[in-house]
Amino acid sequence: MIFSFLQKGTYLAFPSRKNPKLLICSNSEKEIISSMGLYNPQVSRGKLLKFLYFFVILHFKFARRFFVIYNLSSKGVIIDSLERKFKKKLSTAVYISTEKDKYVIKVFNNNKTYAYLKIPINRIGVSRINNEILALKTLQKLNVINFYLGSDFYNKRPYLILKPLTSINKVLTNIELLDLLDLYKKNNKHNFKNHPRVLQLLFDLSESKYSKLHCQISELVNNCTDSFDEVYEHGDFALWNIGETNNNQLTAFDFEYFIFKGIENFDLIKYYFQYFYLIKKYRGLKLYNFVKSSVDIDNFYVLFLLFLINFK
Repeated sequence: MIFSFLQKGTYLAFPSRKNPKLLICSNSEKEIISSMGLYNPQVSRGKLLKFLYFFVILHFKFARRFFVIYNLSSKGVIIDSLERKFKKKLSTAVYISTEKDKYVIKVFNNNKTYAYLKIPINRIGVSRINNEILALKTLQKLNVINFYLGSDFYNKRPYLILKPLTSINKVLTNIELLDLLDLYKKNNKHNFKNHPRVLQLLFDLSESKYSKLHCQISELVNNCTDSFDEVYEHGDFALWNIGETNNNQLTAFDFEYFIFKGIENFDLIKYYFQYFYLIKKYRGLKLYNFVKSSVDIDNFYVLFLLFLINFK
């Protein structure tokens, strides 16, 4: 299936042919350099590995043969149709997701990116892409986003097409985060214990391997008398899933875990949790305290507890 989205020529595997994370179009050095932008590791080890790999294949051409994964004699039908659409000869680079459920394809010419495509690999990927398509259609209709170009099917599997965004890869201020998340509010409040997201989480808990905790957590929920907004919940709100549009507006992307009846502050908690846990490597009480002080809301404990149960 992936061959339908590839250009004619040679593709290299990064970091290895046995376990590729990136498929790099290597017909020219410009294509190799453009392909590099598709993979942006957040941790130092990944950044170093990326630097060393691309340094070697750019400066020592003989080394490329050790990473060749495909030699294609013709272009795929999808890339052919995109070339007709954009009236340009296009190249592609492919990122294989960590969970191996989807491909993310960068469509470019020299240094200009024309689109990104997302294609599922398996049933889980199909479910997530379908959820993202519904999310994008909903948010675009509400003018929350403007980068969705459409979707289609190939071999009975959905794929979506997106306008390119500029990755920012920086920690945003609390004001910037709250301004961005305000766009997802519905102006519809619920008492905490009756909030649809809380009810769903409690139900999921009762059906999970942690069902013994259901009674204790339900009691904590019932003791919370605050009301919370119903929101469109991103589901994987993180610094690497926020970019800028061509008019320098912040926007979230990657809506595979989108929740249509979400609860306010879950996305904010996830943003700080992933930053302190994955980037800063905080653990235990130190992690909890930093997330709590960053989010700074009442009844943080019970909301954080529900978040941890739901954390993926």
